[in-house]
Amino acid sequence: MNAQHTLGPWRVDGNDPDGRLHIVTDEDEPWCLADIVQFAFYGDEPDPTAANAKLMSAAPDLLRACKLMFEILRRKSQTCKNSAWKVSDQKAFEAAESAITKAE
Repeated sequence: MNAQHTLGPWRVDGNDPDGRLHIVTDEDEPWCLADIVQFAFYGDEPDPTAANAKLMSAAPDLLRACKLMFEILRRKSQTCKNSAWKVSDQKAFEAAESAITKAE
């Protein structure tokens, strides 16, 4: 299946006069994929804007890692005897499958 999203890698760019963060392609001449809006946070809660931007910029890498893990677990499920396939393997398999489906 061909990717329908902009291929990675992506990165966070904060080089904006108004201080906004952007998710951009990691190229010599990057182009903006998303603007990250910073909300006002009150109290002792830390501002999650930068952390959210970092997580979003990692999306292509995380999808690729999920696909690799899913394929390894799929092969393991087909070749292992029942005692070697653990509940944790099944949970990881299902979580990877769900994340891949959501992303694609």
